[in-house]
Amino acid sequence: MVEVHAWGGSEAEGYAPIVGAGPEFHGAALTTSYRAKSKTATSFVLDVAAQYAGYSADITRTIPANGKLHGAASAEIYDIVLGAQNAALAALKPGMDFCSKG
Repeated sequence: MVEVHAWGGSEAEGYAPIVGAGPEFHGAALTTSYRAKSKTATSFVLDVAAQYAGYSADITRTIPANGKLHGAASAEIYDIVLGAQNAALAALKPGMDFCSKG
């Protein structure tokens, strides 16, 4: 992620990237034995931030270890989060400020 941020013009990382691995819905439990956990993990959590012009943008993503969602609950949560993201993107308009109501 550090390289990806630099390619996009980031001046620095907001903080060191954080990676968690573990069972579904508990991937954020950070571990120092990453290699051992990654063999049995069903999900990974990435928490990264990039700085640009004094602003630090944070992003957190949960990724299924095998590339596929595990179970109906995972798929339902994924769909809810994706729907919320799509609704937020649809509401954005050029020139809006953070406090705009539409």
